[in-house]
Amino acid sequence: LDKLSRKVLPDLHNKYRELREQLQNTEGINDDEGENMSQKAGKVHELKISLQELNKQLIHASFGLEHCFRELGQMYEAVMYVAGRNKPNELVQQIHHLPQVVAKLFISGFPLELMDGDAAHVPLKWVLAVLDEVKQLLGDVRIFVLSVLGIQSSGKSTLLNTVFGLQFTVSAGRCTRGAFMQLVPFEDSFKQKLKCDYLLVVDTEGLRAPEIDSEESIKHDNEIATFVIGLANLTIVNIFGETPGDMDDILQTTVHALLRMKCVRLNSSVKFVHQNVKAVSDKTDTGRQKFLEKLDKATRIAAKQEKVEDKYQSFSSVIKFDEKSDIYGFPCVWKGDQPMAPVNPGYCETAQTLKSAIIEAVEAKKEICTLSQVQSHVEDLWKAVLADDFVFSFKNTIELSAYKELDAQYCQWSWEFQKEMIEWEGIARNKMQTSGGSAKLNELQRSIIKEGHSKAHDVYDRLMKSIKNLFENSEQRETFAQWQANTELRFRELLSERETQVERFCMSIISKNQAGIEGVKMQEQCRNKFLGKVKELVHKM
Repeated sequence: LDKLSRKVLPDLHNKYRELREQLQNTEGINDDEGENMSQKAGKVHELKISLQELNKQLIHASFGLEHCFRELGQMYEAVMYVAGRNKPNELVQQIHHLPQVVAKLFISGFPLELMDGDAAHVPLKWVLAVLDEVKQLLGDVRIFVLSVLGIQSSGKSTLLNTVFGLQFTVSAGRCTRGAFMQLVPFEDSFKQKLKCDYLLVVDTEGLRAPEIDSEESIKHDNEIATFVIGLANLTIVNIFGETPGDMDDILQTTVHALLRMKCVRLNSSVKFVHQNVKAVSDKTDTGRQKFLEKLDKATRIAAKQEKVEDKYQSFSSVIKFDEKSDIYGFPCVWKGDQPMAPVNPGYCETAQTLKSAIIEAVEAKKEICTLSQVQSHVEDLWKAVLADDFVFSFKNTIELSAYKELDAQYCQWSWEFQKEMIEWEGIARNKMQTSGGSAKLNELQRSIIKEGHSKAHDVYDRLMKSIKNLFENSEQRETFAQWQANTELRFRELLSERETQVERFCMSIISKNQAGIEGVKMQEQCRNKFLGKVKELVHKM
């Protein structure tokens, strides 16, 4: 299957790059260079559609054995869901052995898909059923969970394959998404020393993939990062080059999400690996120092919002990290230019150093989880991720904090608008109730509606100045800028609602007044009629 994918994917990747270049060139053309505005927009639209179609072809062409097992898992979940609602049928008997088959493959070293990357979903019933079968075959073994996280094409799978001799797919141009886990047994002599039986290695897809829509990518990547960091005892954060890049935003959101998840135990730790860096230089130290300062600031903001600021004041208080010992610089894996370049000995030496550090971390761990506890943690963590998906929609904690501040400010402006209009309605009601006959009511109605619209526009104009002042002069104006158009639109809709409310209010008061006038007339008519009858009766007597 991998060979078939390799035959097709390189050509598709080349076409994708060519279309991306065409799109960038087309978007960069200025109107004064002879390109008509409508023609340019049409061409850009066509290129975007072509890119979307080509992206679908890439996904379809990237077919591996994991997709077959994914289908088995979905079949199992569907059948068990139906069986849970009705009596067990023959289909349950036919598929009940599937988790055992996959469990045997998993024990033998085959990777198991933990998160379906295409659907961004963890099939809990299937994963837990497979782990139950593993428990039946191996017993309730002790497990240390190690995960790796990094930007796309930063060398995550290559690192794991080198350190532990695993078989995660690398450099095949494959579009595998999601998270995979693989079981690595310790030798018998190590088991007693480490008080641990297996290492569970979790490999994730590359984050910030360019082929995924940016808004969807932010939410998707934040969910994966939170899930694997929350699940792991130790996470390797893989960074390509000397600077962290987008990883600071992802880690900020992860810290905030973990603080919100009250049911999740906070016992994670991280090690930073810089790829294609011969050694940890001063430049790396400077970049990392700024990176950690941002994470500490984000942690304090998140802790304050979640009302746990007394307990968490820095990034390392949430996710354990030692700046002196948890940083590793890896040189390039190849010594020279491919395809004839040999493996770089320096890469292997650093990989061995990292492996020793991981084993030391396992040995230093006081309480090693059992397989049952890992199962329970997977279930609790995924449910917490689903329940707290609001946090993942934001790029980082600073952005989330800014949004909450803006939302609170908008509520205040909205209430001020409503309050002033309610006060005006009270004054207008008194005017209309003390008016004369019905001839004057229609004229008064038009006058009051005009006055109400004028009042609403005055309040709107005044508050819009406050809104624009916030967006232009606030310390967080760069973050606020993305919500300016939406906020102004919401305020215009509020103005429209208040104008409609003014008209309804006036019509309601007029209707009541007219009903009152009609009532007085009828009362007067009845009184005159009654007096006439009394006079007739008196004359007869």
